[in-house]
Amino acid sequence: MFWSFVVFALVPRAPRGVTVVAVVVATFGIEFLQLVDGGWLDAARSHRLGRLLLGTVFSWGDFPAYAVGGLGAWWLAGRVSDQSPQ
Repeated sequence: MFWSFVVFALVPRAPRGVTVVAVVVATFGIEFLQLVDGGWLDAARSHRLGRLLLGTVFSWGDFPAYAVGGLGAWWLAGRVSDQSPQ
């Protein structure tokens, strides 16, 4: 949900569904990057921020959480936009 709301804040006119799908696909991609070693990934993971953003351990169990977070962000953003003044 966090990354969805970052994108909502940076690109407020982007369609909510497109934003959420893009963020979920990106998080899936980052999860798969955890299966890859070498090069720039190892260099990035050698720093705390790189480990936090890229992760170090692949887990299939993370995928449902990313999907549920995306759905939650889509729903919550819809609720917020329905209540904002026009």
